[in-house]
Amino acid sequence: MERLRVSSALAAREEDEEAPDSEQPSASAPVGGWTSEPEGEPFEQKFRPKGNAKDIRAQVSRLSDLARNWPDAAKAARGFGQSVLSKLQALAAQYLPHPRAEVEQSRSHSAFGGAAEADPLPQVDPAEAKARIDFILQRLPPKGDPSIPGNLSSLALLLADQPACLDFQAVDLLHDCFPRGTRNSDSRLLMAVARNVTRNFGQPGRLPISSGKAWTMLDPDLFNDEMAAQLAAICNFVRNWQTTQSSFLILEFAEIELIEYLFENMHPVRHASLLLKVMEFKVLSARRVGLLRRIPARVRRFVQNPGGRSAAVVRTYVDDTISLLNTLTGPEHFAAVSMAARIALAELEKIVAQMETAALPALSLGTVGGAAPLHPVMRGLGDSGGGASAVAPAVVAPPAASSLPVTQIPRSAAMSGGQKSPSAGRRLTKKQKTEAVMRVLHGEEPEWVALSVGVSPKQVSMWRDAFLDGGNAALGKTQRKAQSVDPSIDELKDKLQSLIKTVEHLSSRIAETASAPEALPAPKTPAVIPLPGPKEEVRAVDKVPLALPAPTPPPETRRKR
Repeated sequence: MERLRVSSALAAREEDEEAPDSEQPSASAPVGGWTSEPEGEPFEQKFRPKGNAKDIRAQVSRLSDLARNWPDAAKAARGFGQSVLSKLQALAAQYLPHPRAEVEQSRSHSAFGGAAEADPLPQVDPAEAKARIDFILQRLPPKGDPSIPGNLSSLALLLADQPACLDFQAVDLLHDCFPRGTRNSDSRLLMAVARNVTRNFGQPGRLPISSGKAWTMLDPDLFNDEMAAQLAAICNFVRNWQTTQSSFLILEFAEIELIEYLFENMHPVRHASLLLKVMEFKVLSARRVGLLRRIPARVRRFVQNPGGRSAAVVRTYVDDTISLLNTLTGPEHFAAVSMAARIALAELEKIVAQMETAALPALSLGTVGGAAPLHPVMRGLGDSGGGASAVAPAVVAPPAASSLPVTQIPRSAAMSGGQKSPSAGRRLTKKQKTEAVMRVLHGEEPEWVALSVGVSPKQVSMWRDAFLDGGNAALGKTQRKAQSVDPSIDELKDKLQSLIKTVEHLSSRIAETASAPEALPAPKTPAVIPLPGPKEEVRAVDKVPLALPAPTPPPETRRKR
């Protein structure tokens, strides 16, 4: 049998040599034929049997087994390939993007110069849009203006359950409904849009720019509860991520700005728990320090421009802010946050000291009601123009002195004794001082002017007196009495008497100078003591006999060279 196989193989090789162009497969070739070999060593030389007859039989046997088992090997290879492919597909499924992230992926491609374009917005039937808007209005709290803007289709797309648009498209839709630059809006539907576009905060399909713009358009005083609810939802999302996820949370810049905007519009006592949670956001990093460092400036603006609020409300807000900062100075908070809270607390102590300095003199006033009467100089200046006696329109009328509450002196001011001037370290220009004086002369209370400028009421009174003294001096120049040309006899006698006294004084001084004693003779110059001369003279002086004879000096030794 083996001889038959060898003979058939040799016969097939001879046929291949006789007809090289033919492509008939050999008896030992696998199904599908041999693969083409690269040019180089000839086929005969490469596969020519080498060795003795036993080696040739073994090689032919292996080739026969390979030809017989080739279909089974191919089947096993296909099965192995299918198993590997299924495992690779299961592994890749774990890293495939979420279906809701398709919009996010297309936006990222367009941001980095890709050719991805936004899908056209769907068309909305006006009747369906009106019905949906009315249904949403019924579910909203009765707060603000319920009027509907003109563009119903854009508003309906923004109020959809899942807005099927990109972030920039949502911004355009928002500006179609509400004009650019809208601030302190009381629109109820704008509040609904803000809540709807912020639904996917920090998640795939989010709209960070449009959500931030929508919330900043609203009135923070009217919709303060809705802002607090949105900040609470953000706090829950961030805290859940920090406790359950091992990766670091990454937010868009507009989302971080939205957190800061909501933080700055929260009350320091009613929403203290939310504010403390925001200070634990690791995603904000060092921006938490900036939030705390901006608190004193915000409180100072609130104190200077209370917006018609009473002094008691202003002082309560300041005390609540101090209480919040005292909580943040604890050791359980981040070190940088605690340090920033201490710095802000020190600045608020200065603001409280200024408020106390400006409010205490007003408590001692016994008059209640109208403004103080104008100075005669200002009344004279106001006759022609009529504007000097009018109250400035931009100045808010202060409350009556009797309505100011008696507040306690802060701890820092009590320890310092109140001796430190609130204007220490500040220098005001001449223009600012003049404006402050004019406000006082127009009828505004000096205490409120001092509080707005940042100085003590005593300093404002000094500026007013100096201003009025300068006006009196300017008016007094025209009323100066003219000197008489011919002096009277009494004036001449007085001048003569003063001249006589001057002459007598000078004569006495001259006489004292003439009778002065002679100067003492100059002291004699002391004799010059001669200095010792050469070595021999010094030895001669040493030979002077003393009480005891001098010891014999040792012989001098001559140094050898």
